[in-house]
Amino acid sequence: MTITYPRAFPTHKNYRDITITQRKVVGVNTAPGSLVGQSYEWPGERWEAQISLPLMSRADGDAWEAWLTSLRGPVGSFLLPVPGATPRGAAAATPGTPQADGAASARARTLAIKTGLGVVANYLRAGDWLSIGTGSSRRLHRVLVDASLDSSGKATLDIWPALREALTNSATLYVSSATGKFMLLNSSHDLKVDVAGRYQPAVISCVEDLRP
Repeated sequence: MTITYPRAFPTHKNYRDITITQRKVVGVNTAPGSLVGQSYEWPGERWEAQISLPLMSRADGDAWEAWLTSLRGPVGSFLLPVPGATPRGAAAATPGTPQADGAASARARTLAIKTGLGVVANYLRAGDWLSIGTGSSRRLHRVLVDASLDSSGKATLDIWPALREALTNSATLYVSSATGKFMLLNSSHDLKVDVAGRYQPAVISCVEDLRP
């Protein structure tokens, strides 16, 4: 079988915990005389993650190691599922068919959506996740403000990060089981085996893969 990217995330043995970081590039300068600060917002934004794995059997450890090796360090990519990605909003039970409502430009921080539904209060809640695109174009975003649908089943979402690419009208959105495309941060990884023969692969350090 030919390995293709992005790879699916392993499910045979779940991780122990995950830390997700929002990385934002902002320049800050403080005037030495007045102590008045100035800030400049650069466009750089990405998700980063640290994934810890539990002690496991050799069979599970070998499967994890093979998967990590298949990524060839930062060469390959994979789809990382977000823990707790089920929406807190009504979209968890009634998602409709969420799509982009009209074209949206790259770097936009709001996203107009349509769902095919009618009025729905709190369709998505602040902190809910959503994905845009498939395969190598998969992008992960988070909703910043509660959003309700109007009588036409539409809403405007405030999101982070800003859109990576321009969206066409009716581009499909995924409001459940959100994933993002990630890549390993390092070119090498370790494997620890204790005296009982239990395996513990190294902590997985990864960052959002912003390559096209």
